[in-house]
Amino acid sequence: MEAAAEQLTVYRPDIVSSLFQTNEYAEVLDRIYFRDDSADERNHRMDVRRKRLNLINRTMSPLRVDLILNEGVLRRVVGGTRSMSRQLKHPADMPSNVSIRVLPDHAGYPIGKAVDAFTLLDFGPDSAGRAQEPPVVYVESFAGNMHLETPRSVRAYRDAFRVIQRVALEPVESRRLLRRVAKEYVP
Repeated sequence: MEAAAEQLTVYRPDIVSSLFQTNEYAEVLDRIYFRDDSADERNHRMDVRRKRLNLINRTMSPLRVDLILNEGVLRRVVGGTRSMSRQLKHPADMPSNVSIRVLPDHAGYPIGKAVDAFTLLDFGPDSAGRAQEPPVVYVESFAGNMHLETPRSVRAYRDAFRVIQRVALEPVESRRLLRRVAKEYVP
């Protein structure tokens, strides 16, 4: 589904979004979450993740991404301090089709309650200017993941993202913060 999307709108309150994870960060999380899986299953997930990254870096019509990470994600160590340093530099160095914002801790809960991780997929117009596919929201939670397609659900998540975006740091300031915290991990 991502391969057909024109834009992703991503909110991650807990970990770095998988599209922006270094191999090391992804492998640590994968070993924890899928502890009973075989090495082949883990390797397959890593291959899929690497292929997804190509969507952002492709020369023809790269995928546009608006990403918001909670500031706590920057401070939550996964895989050790050197790993975290590399992990935070990675999204900070993404190309211009990726907009990254950090929601500072002092912003609290801008929509009045906690929101699970979600990705809004927009598919763009066809040659006649009509939407190829209606937008879809992919919601991730510990209990399971869901795809929401009703206009009401899509609107609710789009509105939530806009509210969070208004209080998040600007993209340039967010990239600076990512680099600064990366240096703090490895002085």
